[in-house]
Amino acid sequence: MIRKQIRHNGNHDNTQLVSEETPGKSSPLVLWIDDDLSLLMLADRALNKSGFECVTALSGSEAIGLLDRIKPDIILLDVEMADMDGIETCRHLRNHANCLHTPILMVTGHDDLGSINQAYNAGATDILVKPINWKLLVYRIQYLLQTSHAVDVLSINKSRLRNAHKMIRDTKVLL
Repeated sequence: MIRKQIRHNGNHDNTQLVSEETPGKSSPLVLWIDDDLSLLMLADRALNKSGFECVTALSGSEAIGLLDRIKPDIILLDVEMADMDGIETCRHLRNHANCLHTPILMVTGHDDLGSINQAYNAGATDILVKPINWKLLVYRIQYLLQTSHAVDVLSINKSRLRNAHKMIRDTKVLL
């Protein structure tokens, strides 16, 4: 599985994807999308220290291109980016098969109601206002991952229940 995007000399056009499969290890995979390379480097370090694998992208279009090769457990997405802003990127992510139900945490420097509404309407799961409190961010990510897992389990159980009801109906017809 693709785990890490390596950047050489800060040039986002010169990237290399590295396979880092570790048997028995299943660290949550975070995709962080931001056009600020220094923030991405800080994020990578902070999240790795907290037990997460981190893949970074410098633009929305770069991130969308990565989604055919990775399935992130959570996405952190900056609202303001030059190439494709975070709102538009979020809409594209929500339409991608690998991200239909993936939690998306939008990161913004604005806390006005209009920006917040735009983010939620585009499909954001939650919003984090800068400056980033790295310790709080880890808890927020863990909570969003737990919630996402609970929703997945609920969906599986609902499907099993529907199948059980169908089997009961089919059995009654046979009797």
